[in-house]
Amino acid sequence: MKIFYLLTVLTIFSSCSGAVDEEVEVIDPNDNWGQITTQSPSYYTTSDVSTAHLDLVKEYYSLGATNWGN
Repeated sequence: MKIFYLLTVLTIFSSCSGAVDEEVEVIDPNDNWGQITTQSPSYYTTSDVSTAHLDLVKEYYSLGATNWGN
């Protein structure tokens, strides 16, 4: 019985070889990655993040964007 169980498990795992199909590149015409934008970023916080901390993040983002762009 143990042999049957072991063979069953091995058969299942060997059929899941993890072969990956060829990747398909999707080109999104609305994708603006790497482009300079005038949009302000969206900030999402959880209940344990204080307003003061969020204000610091916004300030430092602004400083970085001013110095290095976007």
